Amino acid sequence: MRLLFLIILCFVLNGCTHYPAATSSLSGTQNAYLLRENDVLQLRVYDEREFSGKFKIDSMGNIALPLAGKINIRNRTEEQASFLIENALKQKGFLRNPKVSVEIAEARPYFILGEVTRAGQFPFQTGLTVYQAVATSGGFTYRADRDDITIRRQSAAGTGKEIRLSATEDTPILPGDVIEIGERYF
Repeated sequence: MRLLFLIILCFVLNGCTHYPAATSSLSGTQNAYLLRENDVLQLRVYDEREFSGKFKIDSMGNIALPLAGKINIRNRTEEQASFLIENALKQKGFLRNPKVSVEIAEARPYFILGEVTRAGQFPFQTGLTVYQAVATSGGFTYRADRDDITIRRQSAAGTGKEIRLSATEDTPILPGDVIEIGERYF
């Protein structure tokens, strides 16, 4: 009976997933950073240079590895992506026991809209806040309402749903976020 309880507890704690759980160093939050389109990954397959290099995640969430083909890693953590790539290399018969390291080389950009001097797409940098993002876009316009800042962010659960967050100038930004600066009327 105790053994059954421990097994059930392990499934609950692991989220009933077949992939290893991980938290990402990039996000700096308790939510794991999930890989998505336009992220560029640095893959290292130990002792196998021909499989190592930088790979961009395409619009379908795939990376294309030499000889191993396309592997879908959308909404996976870095550790889960490593696991999937190792399995693909084993299944294709190229390597017996591959050891793969996945790191984010370039995170997807963030976007800023509304009452800023230059709205648009900007490269993400670790530790970025709303205030720094506004500064990168040329600053607030004279009509900007600094109390009306919204962030549209993809759900951390990987469901593809978008969430809206009310933000302040000190709110951290994540890759792929869309920052909206509202307009004041007086």
